Amino acid sequence: CFSLRPASSAAAWRGETPSKITDKAVANGFSNVVELTGLMGRWTKISDNPTIIIDTGHNEGGWRYIARQMQTRPGKRHIIAGFVNDKDVDSILKLISGIDNTSLYLTQPQVERALPVEELSAKAASLGLNASSYKNLADALVSAKSAAGNSDTILIAGSNYLISELKDYFQ
Repeated sequence: CFSLRPASSAAAWRGETPSKITDKAVANGFSNVVELTGLMGRWTKISDNPTIIIDTGHNEGGWRYIARQMQTRPGKRHIIAGFVNDKDVDSILKLISGIDNTSLYLTQPQVERALPVEELSAKAASLGLNASSYKNLADALVSAKSAAGNSDTILIAGSNYLISELKDYFQ
């Protein structure tokens, strides 16, 4: 599902009228965003055995999509999540609680606006979620990878800042 508003804006920027761009061309463009632009972060697979997926979902709408996708993954699910301090993490944590067969690893992006992992952990605990806490993504990733089997899925999701830290680990 995609919105034609950004596509129309892109067309206008290129000096084209939206009527010249077919629905098929728009769908193809959105289906191949990573390949065409190098932009990563929306359900992007970065590794196999175990499968590691990244997603910049940082709001309830994004996490509704993530939760549906995670339910379809085989094996055990390992979610590493971290957010900045202005997000509605309670809604996101409620969605995570509905994902079966999941281990949760909480962390925080290394930016001033980060939601401290202690606060995130307290919110998770108040919703009955059992989660491990890590001060940084590297430690959370090491823990998730050591617990995951080859057929499992590790999802790293949340803040764009958190996802940007991965460039140090997967180059």
